[in-house]
Amino acid sequence: MSLMGKCVEFARKKIPLSILSATSTETAPDKIFIEAFKEVHVRDAINNLHMIFPGKIVMIPASERPALFDTDKARGTRIQKHEWVRMRHGLYHDDLGLVSGFTDAGQIIVKLIPRIDYSTEQKK
Repeated sequence: MSLMGKCVEFARKKIPLSILSATSTETAPDKIFIEAFKEVHVRDAINNLHMIFPGKIVMIPASERPALFDTDKARGTRIQKHEWVRMRHGLYHDDLGLVSGFTDAGQIIVKLIPRIDYSTEQKK
């Protein structure tokens, strides 16, 4: 909350912080993950915030980042109506969709907004 308050305060002063996002996970509840292009941007963002120790900044390799958000808890849950899902196969692979219902045959009805493929667009 302190980091979010600092972001808002600096944005009002027209000097926004150079971080892209900040989050935490259930798998590492005592850590926050701050996304930025450079380590100095992270250090500037957390400077003078209590309970954050700047000496413990660790750069996480890109290959390990998806594992931070992968939890076993998500694998055991049942899909419910009005939940967001990610398509894993077919034409809409990796697109997000909203579950709108189920059929009697056990199939899931998902509303998708297809991405625009600019490589196939015709020039006017």
